[in-house]
Amino acid sequence: MGMIVTLVGAAAIAAGDFQVSARHLQGDAIALFGAIFMSAYLLLVEQLRARRPATLVLLGSSLVATLTAGVYVLGLEQRILPTTGRTWLAVLALALLSQIFGQGLIAFSLNRLSSGVVAIAFLLEPVVAAIAGWIIFGERLSWFNGGAFVVVLWGVYLAIASGSAIKASSPADQEAAAATQLGTHPK
Repeated sequence: MGMIVTLVGAAAIAAGDFQVSARHLQGDAIALFGAIFMSAYLLLVEQLRARRPATLVLLGSSLVATLTAGVYVLGLEQRILPTTGRTWLAVLALALLSQIFGQGLIAFSLNRLSSGVVAIAFLLEPVVAAIAGWIIFGERLSWFNGGAFVVVLWGVYLAIASGSAIKASSPADQEAAAATQLGTHPK
């Protein structure tokens, strides 16, 4: 139910900016491919987290992303390294905030939450981006946008509050929890 409500809210947000033209078709196609790859990423990380620690999964995904982006950028034959201290700080901030903190939280959460719930939580991004645009850049938001935001928030709440959001703990987790309650250590 939460997924349906969230998708309705996300569709309402998109409908407010919907335009049909050849110019927008390329961006729509890129967004579609991005959504497909992000879904595949979440499913893959969820499977890897069942067997590996979050730090190892994050390291592996960062390595693959770096190599993939590096090959692409080298093919463009453009300078890829920042030239000023300020741009190096921006790159470092992106690495720490987006990659290590953001992707690390995703990898960590996929051991406890289903990939479907994590994907639904990503639908909060347009809400946060629109509100940030309103605060930082003075972008206009309509009452329609506000209503769509409320629907997305409600849907995310329903999805997270559902019983299927949290995965059943593994036997090792159950044993560790029982040992903690008894004051002993698991084997």
